[in-house]
Amino acid sequence: MGVYNEIIYKLKNNPLKKLLAKKTVQYIMLAVLLLLGTLSIFIISLSPDKVDVNLGQRAPRDVYATKTIEDVRTTENLRNEAANSIDAQFRIDSSVRTEVQQEIENTFQLLYASKGDDNLSESEKSEAILEENTVNLGEGMTLGVLAASRDSLEHLERYLYEIAAEKLNGGIRLEDLPTVKASAEESLRNLTEFNEPLQVFGIRVFNQSIRPNEFYDADRTEELKQQAREEVDSVIVSQDERILREGERVSVSQMQMLREMGLLGSDGGLDYLLYSGILIIVVVLLLTMVFYLLIFQKELIYNSKQLLMLILIILLTLTVSKVLSSITVFIMPVTTAAMLLAILINPKVAILTNIILSIMTVLITGNSMTLLIMLLIGGTLGALVAHRTEQRGNILLSGFVVGAANFLVVIGIGFINSNEINEIFIHAGYGAIGGGFAAVLTIGTLPFWEWAFEILTHLKLMELSNPNQPLLKKLLLEAPGTYHHSIIVGNLSEAATDAVGGNGLLSRVGAFYHDIGKTRRPYFFKENQFGADNPHDQIAPAKSTRIITGHVRDGLAVATEHNLHRDIVEFIKSHHGNTLVAYFYHKEKERAKDPSTIKEKAFRYEGPKPDTKETAIVMLADSVEAAVRSIQGPNREKIEELIEKIIQGKLQDGQLQESHLTLKEIERI
Repeated sequence: MGVYNEIIYKLKNNPLKKLLAKKTVQYIMLAVLLLLGTLSIFIISLSPDKVDVNLGQRAPRDVYATKTIEDVRTTENLRNEAANSIDAQFRIDSSVRTEVQQEIENTFQLLYASKGDDNLSESEKSEAILEENTVNLGEGMTLGVLAASRDSLEHLERYLYEIAAEKLNGGIRLEDLPTVKASAEESLRNLTEFNEPLQVFGIRVFNQSIRPNEFYDADRTEELKQQAREEVDSVIVSQDERILREGERVSVSQMQMLREMGLLGSDGGLDYLLYSGILIIVVVLLLTMVFYLLIFQKELIYNSKQLLMLILIILLTLTVSKVLSSITVFIMPVTTAAMLLAILINPKVAILTNIILSIMTVLITGNSMTLLIMLLIGGTLGALVAHRTEQRGNILLSGFVVGAANFLVVIGIGFINSNEINEIFIHAGYGAIGGGFAAVLTIGTLPFWEWAFEILTHLKLMELSNPNQPLLKKLLLEAPGTYHHSIIVGNLSEAATDAVGGNGLLSRVGAFYHDIGKTRRPYFFKENQFGADNPHDQIAPAKSTRIITGHVRDGLAVATEHNLHRDIVEFIKSHHGNTLVAYFYHKEKERAKDPSTIKEKAFRYEGPKPDTKETAIVMLADSVEAAVRSIQGPNREKIEELIEKIIQGKLQDGQLQESHLTLKEIERI
């Protein structure tokens, strides 16, 4: 009895059994086990080692970034420096130049108008100018200007226009206004074509009219500062880059990065992004597997025992992979899981599981693309080669094939991505060793899985078919005719089962053991009498029937004694179904005074009827072999006619209705 069945058996009187027997409860428990187990492995593998350090303290060791992250504080400092390097921006107001020129023009127009008015005396003209003009002119200066010629005044006006335009075009800020006035005064003083009154007049007109035209532009300044900030690239710290050197004093920016990555032991808190990412990727990968099984492997979904085995293999593989990654990532046992599942379940489940495990293993051991490709190819190849292997030595050969594939994959990718030839060949060597290691692990652990979950693999079937098996030896020595009969039935069953896509090896081995109950009373069965008297001639038909049908019960007892696998036991139980022992039934009716009192049920096997293709085919082969052996003068036509009659009889008796065999398959059989 396997470990799984033993646990269930021990719970048979426990109140929990009824609860645990419910499929919904089993599925919930398996789902929780898979999810929590996988999450735990991921969290343990990806959670960083924390460091206890405070701002300004010296780092006790080198600390490396656990993921790519932005150094926010350093980035912000650099952007502030860039913004502060931008000078204040000013704008020139073009309307000021027009206003200045207009004021100069107004002053001179007033002067021209007063100077050309012949009805006024010189003193009256001076008074008029002094009253209307804003330029601060004394009376003596006004008289001096009025005495100047029209040409001199116009020349002075043009010069003031030019110097005002020159200064304004360059922009005049408020703080620069005294310098501009002083410069203009110096220029006018140096002009010899103007006398003293005109020079002073020009200086005062200029000083009165000139004003700032360049003003601070806050919007433009802020725009340039923002542009300068945006042009500064973020300071990125890559994964595995050192962010803190041993003995270095911890800065504010380093503290912030440590906190964001959850590396601070004291007040660092949790890295919610990390754990959210782990949860998302684990759920997506596991849901992918579940959906695949629901669509393409429904029979596995209904087998909680095999589901538990699948989950345990996944969790153990991830755990061992994490442990071995400290040596090298190229000897991960993912291929072991693929080979085991190909042998224990089927290659389709093995290949899907290999894909899921490859992705998970790469995530928990370092995100290596080379490792991912190697595991995908190696595991797939291992599952395909190990499938239906019939000798344990072939698994080792499969490991060599996987190792060679790993070696070539690592070399190929290494040549593409690197020039480090020595390193490439070292990794490739580990990959080759990993293939052999996977085969050794498969061979070493396969018996445990076969025993713990009562899995009947091709390898186990080959072992059971060995003539040196105790039960087969017993059959050969104690019931040699039955042994010979069983071998022929096995060969017939295997060929027929293979023809309809069933497990031919299972049919053959099941046929080898189907009649082991005859070892209890071998000479009551015709194939073991070898010309001796038939003991059934001396006993009543009803008793003969009990002896004949009893070989099934005897077979079950012998199977229990020898702990025969339950799948083989099914052949013992069902190879006669509940068929009628017709010969003794009719013989009893002939002997009876009242044939109606003879109940047919008393002359039938107890059953059950075969419920798989393999057991149904063994039933047919068993009946055919025994019947054909009794034909007098057998030929092809007689044999075909008899076979058709036997199969029709089984169909009409309802013996094949639970076997899932179609009429087309029966024809092929």
